[in-house]
Amino acid sequence: MTAISWTLVVASALLALCSAGLLAPLLLEARRERVRRADEALARRAASYAISGAAEEKPGNHVDDERFSRLAAKLHQAGIKATPVSWLTRLAIVALLAFSIAWVLLASLAAGIAAVLAVTIALFAKLEAGAKSRTKRFESQLSDALPMMAENLRAGQAPARSLLTVAEYMDDPLREEFERAAREMGYGVPFSQAMDDMFKRVPCEDLRLLNGVVA
Repeated sequence: MTAISWTLVVASALLALCSAGLLAPLLLEARRERVRRADEALARRAASYAISGAAEEKPGNHVDDERFSRLAAKLHQAGIKATPVSWLTRLAIVALLAFSIAWVLLASLAAGIAAVLAVTIALFAKLEAGAKSRTKRFESQLSDALPMMAENLRAGQAPARSLLTVAEYMDDPLREEFERAAREMGYGVPFSQAMDDMFKRVPCEDLRLLNGVVA
């Protein structure tokens, strides 16, 4: 078989896998594994805080100890519910299809490579734009949430309960982030550390103000 034929065969096989839903269980299992590892890491951190009485982490005990941590953080910032492996798998499928189409239409290896590069650059640019857009939405919501948070704390609510109360009146992404921070605190993570973790997920300087409200 020619190279073009092999490319078409591979592309067709991948499309068949996607359409038949055979790839979906693999991606779902990867996501479940990620959630399980995150819960285990939170439990380890809570145990560490309980033993040491201080918000210190030992090397290797960080919540995000998976490969492709930068890509994982960027995916979260963009609000994409996918692991780095599953997202890269989708990118590879789209890039292969672009390569196949360009080669079939133009009969040129250079055109196929150019198509792959164009698709890859476009998808990463879209990811970056999504991350910036979600962060801006979070910043806008946080400006409304800070007065609510301060009022709840003055009324005697615990920090974790106050986060959940504010989250009830907000949409994502703030609701998702506040609920996650409250869940971390439920595992025993101090408020200041939960805010630092949120800042790593959503780099918004106003989170420093939220930390100061409680401090």
